[in-house]
Amino acid sequence: MNLLKARIDDLNAVMNLYNEIIDQTENIDVYARWKKGLHPTEKMIREYIEMNALYILKDNSNLIGAMAVTSDDDTQYQTIEWKVSAKENEVAVLHILGVHPSYQKKGIGDRLIDEALRIAKDTKKKALRLNALASNTPAQKLYVKKRFVYCGTLNLYAENTGYTDFLFYEYSLGM
Repeated sequence: MNLLKARIDDLNAVMNLYNEIIDQTENIDVYARWKKGLHPTEKMIREYIEMNALYILKDNSNLIGAMAVTSDDDTQYQTIEWKVSAKENEVAVLHILGVHPSYQKKGIGDRLIDEALRIAKDTKKKALRLNALASNTPAQKLYVKKRFVYCGTLNLYAENTGYTDFLFYEYSLGM
């Protein structure tokens, strides 16, 4: 398996991956509430690719996972009481981690998180942060298993969810 930075010519394949996740993942409408055209959007994926922040995981030629690792917090992250004291540019943030349905429950989510942690360490970040919907209990269990620390909850609006609670987690990189 190879982790690669996505290129613009990967856009259609990445959108197909997320659409397959939406179509084929049991209870996606309950847990992640991803919806075609609303989240993740083609515009969002394109922006992550243009920022050099979108990573894809391939098994031979099969695209089996994707995630974005950005190097800044957005405004909602600034209101959380984080455990690691860090400036905005001293943290990495993990977004839209997704695994192809035929590869789910095979450790691929673990692998992607390990890669996100490696990317954050390689870029000298102090912490890796992320959020999950309160309804996304499978993701929360994975983050706790990977030793992320819960730091707070915010009720936020998103196009695909409306107002809902988001739980925020952090992994200290000891920098």
